[in-house]
Amino acid sequence: MLGRKIGHYHITRMIGKGGMGQVYEAMHEEIERRAAIKLLLPEYTSDPEAATRFLNETRAQNQPP
Repeated sequence: MLGRKIGHYHITRMIGKGGMGQVYEAMHEEIERRAAIKLLLPEYTSDPEAATRFLNETRAQNQPP
């Protein structure tokens, strides 16, 4: 995953890994803005319940304090 592009983002390093996914630091190539990109592990992509749980967790983490 390191060195790959997702949209305009270039993956620079892995920040962490949990039970269902991995979080990577990425840099937007045009505006040089850092971001965190969370990806669902491949073994869960065919499980709709796991994908929904992953999405809900990600939404909760992005709520303002």
